[in-house]
Amino acid sequence: MEESTHFDEMLSERAARLDEASRIVATASAECRELTEAEDSHVLQLMKRAQILDEELARLKRHHGEHGRI
Repeated sequence: MEESTHFDEMLSERAARLDEASRIVATASAECRELTEAEDSHVLQLMKRAQILDEELARLKRHHGEHGRI
């Protein structure tokens, strides 16, 4: 059960990071402007963290797929 909770927390964090990045880009787009340098950097960091979480989630799925459900 604890591993399932950790997995769910990672999924939630990933979704939150992607949502935040999406909101930043959508706001700039709605304002018909390019991202500022700070926004661009922040979106990049959010996307990197989401990618790391994707990789960790895939690893957990593979590991636990061999040993049963997460």
